[in-house]
Amino acid sequence: MSRLRKRRGAFTLLELLMVVIIVAILAAIALPQYLTFTERTRPAEIQMLMASIRDAELAYKASDPSAVYTTDFTKLPYDFTANAGAAVTELKTPNWEPIKVDTALQDVTAKRNNVGGVLLLMDLGSGLICTSDNTIYKGYPNSTATGCP
Repeated sequence: MSRLRKRRGAFTLLELLMVVIIVAILAAIALPQYLTFTERTRPAEIQMLMASIRDAELAYKASDPSAVYTTDFTKLPYDFTANAGAAVTELKTPNWEPIKVDTALQDVTAKRNNVGGVLLLMDLGSGLICTSDNTIYKGYPNSTATGCP
């Protein structure tokens, strides 16, 4: 009997295969949920940057009564460009296409670089943020809604 117990000390191939199958099923369920969650949090990173750009644009406009918004980030009072020297009209971020300021429309535009080009728009005057796809980024009004840039 003691010889039989020593033999049963290891797992069988079938038991290991069942554990691998269970882990694979759990991963197949959890991974899409995780990716959806991380994609919904992406606007938070860019929203803070857009709010900083808006604050800098308002400070720039307030510093000179004849000034309007600028597309040159080197003219803004905050250091967005890390001493770039030349005029910088776009801010590069890892998960978004370059952020741009449109002085004619008076808004800041950020476009997601891998989710079908979903846009986030912030009105410089009101600070309202709208999106071109509110099914992905819930909580933001659609860019065609009233009051959106």
